[in-house]
Amino acid sequence: MNELIKEAARYLGYKKGSDLSDIGTVLERMLIEIEDLSNPKYFFRILPLTDLKPKEIKGYEIVLPGKDINNHLHNSQMIAIMAVTLGMNVDKKIKELQYTDLSKAMIYDACASAFIEQICDRVEVEIVKYASQISLGKTSRFSPGYGDFPLEFQREIDIILNLSKNVGIFVSKSNILVPRKSVTAVIGLGKDQDAIHCTYCNKLCEMRKAEYRGYRN
Repeated sequence: MNELIKEAARYLGYKKGSDLSDIGTVLERMLIEIEDLSNPKYFFRILPLTDLKPKEIKGYEIVLPGKDINNHLHNSQMIAIMAVTLGMNVDKKIKELQYTDLSKAMIYDACASAFIEQICDRVEVEIVKYASQISLGKTSRFSPGYGDFPLEFQREIDIILNLSKNVGIFVSKSNILVPRKSVTAVIGLGKDQDAIHCTYCNKLCEMRKAEYRGYRN
């Protein structure tokens, strides 16, 4: 829970090492409520990539658009495509708070973001286990909307993962995921991968330098 509290505080703008005595108890209480309220679901598939440039997902003839995602996956022979959601209850709670207590809504939103990131980390552990069995390393996660990897790619992910059936996620006309507290991402798997560096910005950062943890429902 301490790590979750720190992560939620970071989403609120607190820097590493900040004194959280003024807000730590509030964050902990909200995180416990989110854990009780949420209905986490996830799903992922691992598929082969072509050696073409730009990369293409074999079996779907889906091309990965944008320079950043292709740089990110340049050493990858396979791709893991994942989706995670907290369910609609958390979204409804945040919306209720936006009408009654905007400050609390912002804190609750930050806690929900920290909570879903922890689940994403746990899913990633499963992907790492698979990769290690076939002697492959991994890249960091990369989501539509990062760099020039377009949000429109959510629709391709929907085709591959069948989001509504497998996790209850829908893609809106504007390519936003519903529920809002949902995440899609891709991870490259290859024989020469850096598990921490992100080729989007090509440097270590607070967002990505922690090793990932995980579980399966």
